Amino acid sequence: MFDWLKKQPAEEPAADPKNELQALRLELAESQRRIEQLNSALQTAQLQTEELASQKSAATLEALFRQSASAISQLRTQAYLYHQQGRSLSVEDVLRVAERLIHALEAAGLKPEGEPGQTEPYDPARHTPLDPTRPPTPGQPVLIRLPGSSYQGKILHKAGVELP
Repeated sequence: MFDWLKKQPAEEPAADPKNELQALRLELAESQRRIEQLNSALQTAQLQTEELASQKSAATLEALFRQSASAISQLRTQAYLYHQQGRSLSVEDVLRVAERLIHALEAAGLKPEGEPGQTEPYDPARHTPLDPTRPPTPGQPVLIRLPGSSYQGKILHKAGVELP
């Protein structure tokens, strides 16, 4: 009566193992080519990034040097006049030139850490006691005698401090 119910579903013909192997080899070769392309693109991007960083650093340094070149020339001239010709120098002249250098460094990102005469809580990460026989405790008020310097949040030189 319902003979069609008794029939087993037709089995799919078995895939040819040689064709499957060939297809897998082609897929593997294509994957390897794609990996090589991606690695090449990555290397190119890394080289471009390094080149841009190098150009940016060079431009930053050039700006700093350009801004400070005149002041350095004046300091060298003042040193020559003092040491070689025995001329006296005006303290105001030397300080004016030094302030120009300080402004150039600050424009490039150097940040002063404290000002002489300023009082602030002692922080061993930011301060160096000038009198090691009387070290302050963290948080204790200290007087800044020598300002420190930082760049991009990193302390380059700790401020010299003493107890008030």
